[in-house]
Amino acid sequence: MTSYSVGIVSYGSFDLAHGAFRSTLRQVSPPTTIVVVENSQRPEHWRCWTSLAPAGSERRSGRQTGAGAYPVRQVLSWRSGGTTCVVVWSAENGGYCRGNNLALAYCDEPYHLVLNPDCVLLPGAVTDMLRVHVADTGVVSGVLVKTPAAVPGDGTPSERKVDCAGGWVSLRTGRTRRLTDPPAPDAAPAGARTAGRGVFTYSGACALFERASLDRIGGFPGDLFLYYDEVLVTLRLREAGRQLRLIPRVVGAHQRHSTTRGGGSVRSPLEAYHAARSAAVVARTIGPGTSVCWTVARLGWSLRLLASSRPAAGASLRGLVAGLRAVRP
Repeated sequence: MTSYSVGIVSYGSFDLAHGAFRSTLRQVSPPTTIVVVENSQRPEHWRCWTSLAPAGSERRSGRQTGAGAYPVRQVLSWRSGGTTCVVVWSAENGGYCRGNNLALAYCDEPYHLVLNPDCVLLPGAVTDMLRVHVADTGVVSGVLVKTPAAVPGDGTPSERKVDCAGGWVSLRTGRTRRLTDPPAPDAAPAGARTAGRGVFTYSGACALFERASLDRIGGFPGDLFLYYDEVLVTLRLREAGRQLRLIPRVVGAHQRHSTTRGGGSVRSPLEAYHAARSAAVVARTIGPGTSVCWTVARLGWSLRLLASSRPAAGASLRGLVAGLRAVRP
């Protein structure tokens, strides 16, 4: 079995992230290294992780490490079977991308799985994704079941969905097609299960990267705090000659927006701000035509938000302005 690492970025979401953490250890072939980055600065959130670490765990503190020498408060590490478990308390909330870059500093396996803290893997998920990593593949993702439905297999009806942040962009740039309806695993031809299907972008909540390809493009775009990082990573992988593939089988369950919405359905000012800011930054990076279209779309979305949340609508407009002023990553 090819060795791989796992990175999980958490913001005070111990209960969810612990579930994701345990699901990696329950894989048919567990990871060689799993790294959790805790971005929350609240001591009680860090204490949850220290309570998880067994007696005798190695502790380090006051250390600068990671891409761009991100500051770190404390690091815990221990062994669980054949897996090295590392939990990093970041000294700042650098967001999703910087957190993932920090996680990369603690592992060097040939493949790296990026997993959202609100995703639970099925037991054979990584094995299935590794089989698809042929010579020209940069990243593989699979079908995620959208929750709050239960994990597939218990008879609970679920909505099958592929998180595809780049789908909107792909339609307007004409770079490639968008996969909207992934085939059911039982109906997919055998070749599709092995080779995977080429898609425009990957599911950012659960993606297995070839580490060399990820390093070649400089990791994740640290200028993006949340959202739309898949678009920039996708474009950079394609520029580097790497392919993106989807396997047509369910790899896990995803409870979306658990951190920014607290599990609810109302868009928070935090989510609205960063969604608008990142959208503007990405649009500027892709090209002026998309920039105009996306700016108009974000303005329209901000106006629609007024019906449900004035604070979120205001945050969306502020994020749009900040994104248009930001330096391109």
